[in-house]
Amino acid sequence: MDYVIAEARQHGVRLLLSLVNNLKAYGGKTQYVNWAWEEGIGLSSSNDSFFFDPSIKRYFKHYVKVLIYFASYLEIIIEPNWDCS
Repeated sequence: MDYVIAEARQHGVRLLLSLVNNLKAYGGKTQYVNWAWEEGIGLSSSNDSFFFDPSIKRYFKHYVKVLIYFASYLEIIIEPNWDCS
């Protein structure tokens, strides 16, 4: 990921990172649910558990914190309210 970010910066390209998706092949919500299952957390096998299970929310918040730290390390500007229009 850091190579892609460096190349984008060099060419003046802005990136919009997707933090999670619905595609099992790319991890997505399914991976968070699987991690919770592996830890023995009793929840439904539905990917919708991603939205309401406290453990999964903690996993996701940790992931976002790591990305923010990584972005600050690379001196990337994070624009949470970026208007795409």
